[in-house]
Amino acid sequence: MVGCISAEGTGAGAGRPLSPALASFFHAIRHVHIVIRHHSTPDEAKVRVEHLLHELMERDGDRVAAPQHRWVGDALLFSFRTKGFEIKGKLEVTEHDLILDGKLPFLALPFESKIRSRIEQEAERIFS
Repeated sequence: MVGCISAEGTGAGAGRPLSPALASFFHAIRHVHIVIRHHSTPDEAKVRVEHLLHELMERDGDRVAAPQHRWVGDALLFSFRTKGFEIKGKLEVTEHDLILDGKLPFLALPFESKIRSRIEQEAERIFS
């Protein structure tokens, strides 16, 4: 199904389906790639990431819906919803780095620098 304009909207287009071109524009996704040096063993890095996840859920859990994560080898697959956006990605732990690859919805792009900054700050905090 093609996305619909909110029923709460006003004007001639309120409640009507979006055109396929417009729907695809709003559902576009931007790939985010961040590499962070962890200065520890891969196993220790995984433990620290897991602790951070639990800490973030305790602190910010009221702003996150449907959080899911699972380890597949050295890769953490995750997804959650926040502020109406679905965020999905993978965090790979290598010998020296954490490699975060995620998908950011088009409408979340104005927050990309803030998201990047928050990720880098949290990583610096747990690995310093």
